[in-house]
Amino acid sequence: MHRVANILEALPKSVQPLAKTLLAEVRDAEDREHARDPAKAFDNEFCAKGPMADEKLRDDLKPLLATEDSPCAAYR
Repeated sequence: MHRVANILEALPKSVQPLAKTLLAEVRDAEDREHARDPAKAFDNEFCAKGPMADEKLRDDLKPLLATEDSPCAAYR
């Protein structure tokens, strides 16, 4: 959760609701493959508005999806 907060802090408050929605789509994706589209949408939407947020997402994408690597992910 703190990773999402760090990403959101790098964006203007006016776009944080949309960013939060896209980050939730990344987090809740069925698997890494399905997380790529919302991650790309985030990149397209916020690269110019918040390059630091975009960079943080790229850095944090693997940890955001770490739950997909756990054995318990199969039971969701």
